[in-house]
Amino acid sequence: MNNDRIDFISSYCGGEEDDDDPVQNDWNGSAKIALISLDRSEAAWRVIAQATSHEEAGSLADAARDLRRLTLEKFPRAMSFIRPGFDEPWRCAPPSPSPD
Repeated sequence: MNNDRIDFISSYCGGEEDDDDPVQNDWNGSAKIALISLDRSEAAWRVIAQATSHEEAGSLADAARDLRRLTLEKFPRAMSFIRPGFDEPWRCAPPSPSPD
């Protein structure tokens, strides 16, 4: 079983637990990873569908899109979750010019 599947299952199984923080919690973190994976999966299947004209690839892209939509309905705050080491604003900002 790959990590994306584990994160996805974890978010759905943990989504009903109580937590002090409505955004920074385990299930939103897991759901965010699943949503990012679904975005990438949909994009990849669309490229394959366009390059090969295979209907199956387009169907898989549609399935990823639909699953992403359902996940966002269940976890509407998931994309607001800040992943330590990835989403912190200070890590995303360009370096400041040195005062020479």
